[in-house]
Amino acid sequence: MEIVLYQPFHGRRYIKTPTYIPSRTLINVKNNDNRCFEWAILSTLFPKQHGQLPDRPVSYQTHLGKLNFTGISSPVTVTNIIKFERQNQGLSVNVFGWNAGIYPLHVSKQKGPAIDLLLLTDRHDPVKTHCVWIKELTRMVRQNSKHNVRKYPCRRCLHDFSSEALLKNTKNECQGIGEKPQRTEMPKEGQNILKFTNHHKQMRVPYIIYTDFEALNIPQKAVQANQKKNYAQQITNRVPCSYCYVMARSDSVANDFDLCRREKAVEHFLLSLQAELKDILRKPVDMIVTGTDQKAFYEAADCHICGKALVNDRDCPRPLSHY
Repeated sequence: MEIVLYQPFHGRRYIKTPTYIPSRTLINVKNNDNRCFEWAILSTLFPKQHGQLPDRPVSYQTHLGKLNFTGISSPVTVTNIIKFERQNQGLSVNVFGWNAGIYPLHVSKQKGPAIDLLLLTDRHDPVKTHCVWIKELTRMVRQNSKHNVRKYPCRRCLHDFSSEALLKNTKNECQGIGEKPQRTEMPKEGQNILKFTNHHKQMRVPYIIYTDFEALNIPQKAVQANQKKNYAQQITNRVPCSYCYVMARSDSVANDFDLCRREKAVEHFLLSLQAELKDILRKPVDMIVTGTDQKAFYEAADCHICGKALVNDRDCPRPLSHY
């Protein structure tokens, strides 16, 4: 389990576009306030051509006040994005992050033309973030592709499709885990094959202990239930009263079973088992290796457990765990 500090994402002042972001995919407005979310939305709704200063706030100054930000403070958080969509019907805002590639942070459930934003993070100050408009989401998703055919990316899983109809048919099925957006990552070459590796679990253990306990249900004094709380009430107490166990060797030889009925059965079982183990460890037995076994060992080319080739185990008089 990993525990991390939760910091709701929100955009702030201008951050220079990192060099690892594909070129000509963003419109990064150079704002000097904490309203980068609003500037990014305005740059989407009122796009400027190259040469019309699309990265300058002055290009969108006349459109300030056209969006409803009532009750929404800057910088805007993800919960406020949902509120912003309710107050501005017809706007569907999606927010993405970047970590060795683009991934979804918030995918809108509101119908309307998609507005895709990227949350940039200052590498010197991770708390400092900045929202920009993703002008070309397809180019950003397929940054390493050499194909020039237009694709239609899904904003939840970031898979791209060859037609808008295919994308539309997949939307109902692509809801992610718990309806959360996600990015699919394929395993790298050399790490894309799953194999069984716990070969030590295929080895025979020297002894196996089979145990069975019996217990009595002793009535327990009832406790007055709290009507304001719902909980299971224990009415009996299970007390172990007997046990039986048998110890079997790996060659199928088993001792006589040990049956006991008495008070403190668990304590007596542990003491009995401890004595049994001490007796076993006091009489170690050497491995029996016949001439046939020795010959088969030296002539073996592969391990009989994992199937790998035997390389440097030839000089050892006994088999080794080489995996």
